[in-house]
Parts: sequence; structure tokens; C-alpha cells
Amino acid sequence: MSKFKGMCFYYDWLEPLRLVPREQFKEFVLAMLEYHMDGTPPPEFKGKTEVAAGFIFPQIQRSVEFAELGKKGGIKAQQKKALGSTEENEDAQIQNKTETETKQNINTKLEKTETEKIIKQEADENTPAEPSGCSHAQISLSDALLSEKFEKFWRAYPRKQGRAAAYKEFCELDISDDDTLSMLINAVTRQAGSEEWLREQGRFIPNPATWLSDRRWEDEPCVVKRNIYSQDSGEYEGFLTHKPEKDIEIEEWFEAKLKKHFG
Repeated sequence: MSKFKGMCFYYDWLEPLRLVPREQFKEFVLAMLEYHMDGTPPPEFKGKTEVAAGFIFPQIQRSVEFAELGKKGGIKAQQKKALGSTEENEDAQIQNKTETETKQNINTKLEKTETEKIIKQEADENTPAEPSGCSHAQISLSDALLSEKFEKFWRAYPRKQGRAAAYKEFCELDISDDDTLSMLINAVTRQAGSEEWLREQGRFIPNPATWLSDRRWEDEPCVVKRNIYSQDSGEYEGFLTHKPEKDIEIEEWFEAKLKKHFG
């Protein structure tokens, strides 16, 4: 392309060159020199490097064309330049206009790139993350089906507190089959009739989120141990885990003893 031994680097190129990443800078400058020297097409740059190339390489081409025109014109070209010819002024105006439009295009592309980044970032933030600890079966459930299963559990649970936290813990479980949900509801129903949950108007009923996170449906039923006296053996049986058919309470045992000895 060029028959000259050098090329000019313009101050206008400073900002576009700052867009080129450090790892591509050497390749970019070599491409500029080769393009100026023999017209070798530059490689296909991407991203911000592509924006910089769109600004600089057209100017290299124009500078070569202007230089060749000046060289061909010789003395006449120098005379026109000295006299401030209208034609040269028009060329300068055209060049300034082109440079201005190129800068505007760079700013537009940069703004578009930044806008796309912001949109992508917002989309990533709004995309719900996969719940940690959920099984593949649980993840495959639709939101509607999951909400329906949770509503059944929520209606069965006697303490209606911390719904959001309970739903979060519910999602951590594998509720893909109805048997698991039935197991939870049966455990709630069984424990709802226990002495602990009935005491002081349900004061000791755990929050549903705690009940789920602690896997309280696996709790074993509480067995009350009682002091029993056997009428058949006439002996004190001590602590038993159930009440035999013919056993009586310890108070009745004392009463029987008193009657036996004192009539």
C-alpha cells in the first residue's frame, strides 16, 4: 500500500489504543504497520479491540492516500497548501467530519457494550439459583406442584408461623413422591396429639421451619413410665413402659396395703 519508510501515530489514536488489551497490543501494532506498509488486511479482532481497529485502520488508509496524492502533485500541491486552497480545506473538513463520526461510533459501541453487560448481569442476578441440597427429582418439580404439596403440609401443621422459612426448608427435601409428603403429614398429625404439643395451648410446638430442618418427623413417640403394682404377683413392679391389663396405679397399691394390714 505505502511506498514510504515510516508512518505517523496520531494523538487521536491514544484513546482507541487504550481499549486494546495488553495481551493483544503487540499483535495490534504489528497489524497497523503491515497494513500501512503493504495493505495486509488486519486479523478479525473482537470486543474492544474491534472498536479500536474500526477507528485506526481507516485513518491509516486515508493518510496513505493523502500522502500519495501530495507526492504526485509535487510543486503544485505545495503551492495549493501555501495559498490555503479551497480544495485542501474541503478535504480537511471532510477528514475532520469523518474523525468526529468515527469517535461518535466508538462511543456508541462502547455504550452498547456496557449496556449489554448490565442487562446480562441483571438477568443472571434475577435467575433463581438451584437450591443447594435438592435432589434432581425435587428440582424437576414445577413451582405450581411444589407449592401445592407445601400447602397440604402447611394446612396440617398447627403452628402457622414463618411460612417463607418453612417453604425454603420444604424445598430442601425430596418431595417428588406422595409417600414422603404423606409421611410428613402423618408425623405432624401424630405429634399434634402428643402431650408436649398440647401443653400450655401449644406453646412448645416448634416452628415449621425448625421442625423440617431438624427432621422432627423422625422423632420416636414419647413413652411415659409409670410405677405399677401387680395384683397377680402381689409385688411392686417398678418402672414399666406400659400398663399391664390387671395392674393398678401406685396410689391404689398403697390403699390396698393399708386395707390388708389394718382392715
